Amino acid sequence: MERHDATGHGGTKSAEKSGIAPGLIADISQGGKDHMTRTVRFHERTLEIHITKRAERALAGLGRPLVAEMELYFSCLIRKRVVFREGHAGPADHWVDEALGLRFRPVMTRNCSLGAAGGEPPVTDFPLVKPQRFVPRWLRIDYRGGAWQGEFGLSAQPAAAA
Repeated sequence: MERHDATGHGGTKSAEKSGIAPGLIADISQGGKDHMTRTVRFHERTLEIHITKRAERALAGLGRPLVAEMELYFSCLIRKRVVFREGHAGPADHWVDEALGLRFRPVMTRNCSLGAAGGEPPVTDFPLVKPQRFVPRWLRIDYRGGAWQGEFGLSAQPAAAA
């Protein structure tokens, strides 16, 4: 059964069981002087989102939704990156609020080429047998020099901010 949160975006059955609709904020705390922490249910796991105050201000002034896509890239090496898509340029798995959506996307390439690791080789979605094992536990979002920046991790705690 599809469930919709206050923003009208869909949820999942697994989130209904947890009592927290995906995309609805379970907890908001200050987190520190320079950032806010939000905790949400995301693909049957708890995800901590650390958003700097700069990013909060930029998001508030954006005027359209932003989707933070956490890409886990499988090839010769494993790469993690966050791709930001403004407007409705990409789907979101869950909406934190009406301005911020989240997506987890495991991808792979057809061929292993170390030379292509820095470039943009063509990728295809990579179906995971047990995706919960690979779903991020934390996401850090910042906005510096006119550009969105992000990182995510699979460990329980994020590394100290630089």
